[in-house]
Amino acid sequence: MLNPILAEEEIEREKGVIVEEIRMYEDTPMFRIGDVYEQLAFGKTSLGRDIIGSEKTVTGLKRDDFVRYRDTYYYPENILLTVAGGVSEKEVLNLAGQHLSQLKKAAKSPAKPVVFKGRQGKPQVKLHAKKKEQAHFILGFMGEGRNYKGKLAQAVLAAILGGGMSSRLFSEVRERRGLAYSVRTSVERYEDTGYFGTYAGVDVKRIDEAIKVTLNEHYKLASGETPISARELKKAKEFIKGHLALSLEDTKDVNYFFADQELYLTKIETPEDIFRGIDKVTIEEVIAEAKKAFRPEKLNLALIGPYEDPERFEKLIK
Repeated sequence: MLNPILAEEEIEREKGVIVEEIRMYEDTPMFRIGDVYEQLAFGKTSLGRDIIGSEKTVTGLKRDDFVRYRDTYYYPENILLTVAGGVSEKEVLNLAGQHLSQLKKAAKSPAKPVVFKGRQGKPQVKLHAKKKEQAHFILGFMGEGRNYKGKLAQAVLAAILGGGMSSRLFSEVRERRGLAYSVRTSVERYEDTGYFGTYAGVDVKRIDEAIKVTLNEHYKLASGETPISARELKKAKEFIKGHLALSLEDTKDVNYFFADQELYLTKIETPEDIFRGIDKVTIEEVIAEAKKAFRPEKLNLALIGPYEDPERFEKLIK
């Protein structure tokens, strides 16, 4: 990291590796669908671009591009070092000072991040036509960024909808109708925006039914047609807390947990802080978030499958 050679022959070799990675994702719809969805939701903004790039952009990279990027972003004031495990703070600070002090100051200040400004006013559909034996879709609603005050209530809402084997979508889409093997809901967040997203991989011949049922479960929860019970609320909370606790058994994930907060949030919370916050979430707060989020003008639907006509799916979500 401090003194890379950036040999041109190694760069050329790595380009081939990345191109094959791009092709692998293209042939794995379960992974690719997330990129298709974000292209739809965020349009021609930096958030709408694939991080990995395209075959054209990857093969077009030169050594000077890497040097210029390092000169712009690799400087002491722009680095966060997190350490977790059986080490002392003094030892870490000494090592950091010894090695990272070699970094030079930036030649110029990096450009300020562009604020995302959503302009969506109606449901949107993006179809990525591909011959596959299974169809994949993400049905989502635009939401808020990382520092949103109601994010814990939204987490509980996502868990109730599609957060495990006790969730509504798992029961309705998989268990009762046999439409999908995998169905799940999550909340994705960036600095100033985010979205609820429900993914499912379904039989290509039953895609219409799967989309209708998935969307209906969102709207029924928001309208109060299918009320949230105290038992359902408790199960969702325990699901979230259990998954967080398990994820932090790995030291690497402890690093990520605190680094993410240091970089993007206004304050750092411990796992115990989050557990207490989850426990405080009420049914009324969850319903309020559902009413706010699950609105037609915030709706997006991305699909990968052997289909040619996006209008077919536009009619389903109107």
